[in-house]
Amino acid sequence: MVAVSVGSWLQFSERQTLDTVHAAGSGTGDRVDVEATVQRVDASARELVLRVRVTPRGALGEEDGTAPVADLVLQTSTATVGDLAFKAHERLATRDTKVALTGGSISDYPFDAYETDIEFRALLGGEPVPVRVLFSNNDALFSISATPVGSPREAALELGVSRSGSLLVFALFMMVVMWALAASVLIGAWYLTTRGEGLTWPALAWMAATLFALSAFRNTAPGTPPIGCVLDWFAFLWAETIIALCLITVVIIGARNALRAEGARRPRAVQGGGGSGRDPVRRRSGVLRRRTRGGGAQGRAGGIGIRAALSRAAPRGGAPRFRLGGVGLGVPGPAGSGGSGGGVGEPGDVGDPASPGARSTRRERFPWS
Repeated sequence: MVAVSVGSWLQFSERQTLDTVHAAGSGTGDRVDVEATVQRVDASARELVLRVRVTPRGALGEEDGTAPVADLVLQTSTATVGDLAFKAHERLATRDTKVALTGGSISDYPFDAYETDIEFRALLGGEPVPVRVLFSNNDALFSISATPVGSPREAALELGVSRSGSLLVFALFMMVVMWALAASVLIGAWYLTTRGEGLTWPALAWMAATLFALSAFRNTAPGTPPIGCVLDWFAFLWAETIIALCLITVVIIGARNALRAEGARRPRAVQGGGGSGRDPVRRRSGVLRRRTRGGGAQGRAGGIGIRAALSRAAPRGGAPRFRLGGVGLGVPGPAGSGGSGGGVGEPGDVGDPASPGARSTRRERFPWS
């Protein structure tokens, strides 16, 4: 509510300033009224466009002041481009004329200020007549002050032209925002570089977007100020420099940290893969071999659940000899028997009783088959 109240008060004050009409000259009944209204101020061209409407009053005009009774000439000041002439008994039309501005420079934006003066002398049929000027301003981007000067036979105003209050507030707000964005990027860059972060792409995208968005934001300044004005030197150029340097610094340090982290991971990966001296497949096969081989006098075939059947089928005083799927399996017999109790596929697993330890190549049949 406070912000809305303050804004309403500022807007009302500025509206009152725009609606103010400044008068100068004679107030007699028989006179020539000149309504001069500023339509536009062009600071880059150092001129303002003045719209002039002439109305002869009393005995100087006819048809309610729409036409002069004689040829009418309005002589203007040296700052105004040319005099204004109107034919007798012809309808008067509004004229636009340009007035040169002196002092000040647009490079001082938004604090630039200018000066000029407007002056009118009326000649009706070659004779000077009283004249009055009613001056107003329609350019919302500029505030114009008017001070009456001159004699009753002429109407003159000294004008002071400066940026309006709303434009000045907005320009200062832009400066504050530019510095705030630059400070935000600087803090983000400090955090990324001091924490040893790598290339953080979202942060880099934000910084790059801020760099280019700030240029577009600067171009929205009312009045289209040229590059190199006070706005640029007070905020924009420094903010752009800070953001660009922060972006470059974060990229360089982030890339260096990322390369260091990648180089540190490679030795650990090599040590983790070869720490036991064996390939994982070989380790797994070793486990299978250990699981397949039995222990001591229990026999190497007892682990597959057929030891009891073999012991029943074994001949007295000897060990059974057979093959399962081409793999020789043996069960140790009594002491002194021909079977030596070899492992899977080892010599002595299956053999002829006449030649113990010899490897048999013929296919044995189960006694129960």
